[in-house]
Amino acid sequence: MEASTDRHLWAETYEADLRNVLALEDEVARAITNEVKIRLSLQGQVRWTGARAINPKAYEDYLQGRHVWNEWTEEGLRKSIEFFGNAVKEDHEYAPAWAGLADAYGFMSLFGFLPNEVGLSKAKAAALRAIELDETLSEAHVSLAGVSLHLERSWAASEGEVRRAISLNPNNAMAHQFYGYYLSATGQFEAAIAEMKWALELDPLSPNKQNSLAATFYRARRYDEALQYFRQVPDPDANSESRHRRIAAIYESKGMQGEAVAELLVALRLAGKTEIVRSVEEEYLSSGYPAAKKTFLREDVRETEKRAKNAYPRPLAVDIAADYALLGEKDKAFEWLDRAVRDREGPLMYLKVDDRFDALRSDPRLEDVIRSIGLLP
Repeated sequence: MEASTDRHLWAETYEADLRNVLALEDEVARAITNEVKIRLSLQGQVRWTGARAINPKAYEDYLQGRHVWNEWTEEGLRKSIEFFGNAVKEDHEYAPAWAGLADAYGFMSLFGFLPNEVGLSKAKAAALRAIELDETLSEAHVSLAGVSLHLERSWAASEGEVRRAISLNPNNAMAHQFYGYYLSATGQFEAAIAEMKWALELDPLSPNKQNSLAATFYRARRYDEALQYFRQVPDPDANSESRHRRIAAIYESKGMQGEAVAELLVALRLAGKTEIVRSVEEEYLSSGYPAAKKTFLREDVRETEKRAKNAYPRPLAVDIAADYALLGEKDKAFEWLDRAVRDREGPLMYLKVDDRFDALRSDPRLEDVIRSIGLLP
């Protein structure tokens, strides 16, 4: 259809075996080129010409892996590894499945479900394998960008890979999302918000795209806009606790203390810290919000430190450091920040813009930490 006039231009029906789905796409693209006079880029022509047959079972496993990966829960990520692994077994040269494995292992480490050194080695190997199999696969370059950004903190390499991914497929929502992460971590908020908006427009039904846009608004200190998008993200996912803590902080800044404490309680319940709920509620009723907030932080850090001694999954050291920073206990905050640096925790990438560490901005030790992760010269 010609959009401006609603004039019918061309229509046709095509059938093919599922194994040859890429060849079918090639046929359709060429038909459109001939009938509607759209010019394919040279790169696009090369890619379609080189399309290989797909194992239907591998393709199905890959799609199911992407579906559960998008949930961003521990269970979903573990299931995605199983699906992507099955896809690779069915077709060892199926590049998208290798890219999926890279994303799954990378996010297992990012969220603290897997030791960083394990996730890094598996994610990077899978991403490089995907690129080896298909250098023109946008998703493979996104996967390698994620490894560089979240696990290696190789800023220039990450930006280069994500730009390559976007050049290969401008409609790759994940590529724009990951570019938004990079821009946000480096304080380029206008550009980061634009990338996150584009990612959400390309994939409007994805809760993690919604959450990523909201989190970017929050890091930019545009709290009202952050709240608008945070409210639309369903629970639970791996970001649920931090999301509700951010909503609480927004309400606190607005003087809406009742709403703020309610969000803190939701955060505790979603994190499985139900034993702290009653003490926070009682403190709020007897002494008001500031006392309740302090009780929340004190009890949360005590309980979280206990969990940090266990095997994986375990809390991130950077989050414990943030609790101590909010409590005004600077030495303890830096103690845990040092551990986060040693463990190469992914969320450290936002240290330069994370409002939880604002109380430490005047301390030269914070600048040293930020420099150690490559965000300052």
